[in-house]
Amino acid sequence: MPLSDRRRRLAARLHRRKTRLREGLVLVEGVRACREALRAGAAIRFVCATERALVGRLAKRCWRTATELGADRHLVSEREMRAISDTLSPQGFLLVCEEPSWTAAAALEGGRILVLDRIRDPGNLGALLRTAAALGMDGALTLDGSVDLWGTKAVRASAGAAFHLPVAELAWPDAERELGRIGARILVADSSGDAPPEEWPSPSALVVGGENQGARKELRAAAHGVVAVPMRRGLDSLNAAAAGAVLMWEMLKNPERSR
Repeated sequence: MPLSDRRRRLAARLHRRKTRLREGLVLVEGVRACREALRAGAAIRFVCATERALVGRLAKRCWRTATELGADRHLVSEREMRAISDTLSPQGFLLVCEEPSWTAAAALEGGRILVLDRIRDPGNLGALLRTAAALGMDGALTLDGSVDLWGTKAVRASAGAAFHLPVAELAWPDAERELGRIGARILVADSSGDAPPEEWPSPSALVVGGENQGARKELRAAAHGVVAVPMRRGLDSLNAAAAGAVLMWEMLKNPERSR
C-alpha cells in the first residue's frame, strides 16, 4: 500500500531524539538490522521498502516475515526512501517499531554486564552492543550522558543486536544501587589499568567510559579495579569500541570460570 503523509512525516521526525522519546518508537534502517528486529519479535508498526531493495534475497525474506506478523507494508519510491532515511545512501529497507523496554533486573540477571558511561559516539555505542550480544554478555546498562540507545545511528551500528540483548538506561546513582544489590564487581576499562584477571568474578560489570573523558569520577570511586588491554609500548590506546570488545572477550573466554 502507498505510504501516507502522516507516516512519512512520522518516520522523518524519528531522526530526532525528542520526537522518538515522545512517540516511544524506533526507526530501524538497513535490511540486516531490520531482520534482527523481526527475529527478536519487535512490535512492528510498519515496514517500507523500494523495488530495488526487494531484489535481494534477505530483503524478500524480511518482507514476507513482516506479512506473516501482520505488519503494514509500504512499497516506496527511491525519492520517498531518501526523504525518510537517516543515511545519505539508503539501503532501501526500513521499519518503525515500538521501543523495546527492559528493566534493570533483566539486564543484570545473568551476571556478566556491560556498562556504558557517557559514550557519545553512536557508532561506538552500537558497535559495543553488537559485540556484547555476539560474544554472549548477559545484559548492558547505558548511563546518563550517553548517546540515545535507540537513535537511528546507534541502532544501525549495532546491526539490530540491541533487540536481542537486555539493555536498560539508568542514571548513575540508580545503576550503582542496582549493581550493589546483586553484589557485582565493577571493573573500569582504562589504559592506566592492570591486565585483565585470569578469572573474572561473578557477577562482574565491565565499564567502558566515554571516548574523551573516560568513566565519571563517581563511578571510578565505586569501582573495585581498573583493567586495560595489554599493548605494545609506545602505541596509542584503542578506541572505546575496540577496547571494550577485547575486554569482553577476556571476560567471556572461559565461561565456566566467569559464571
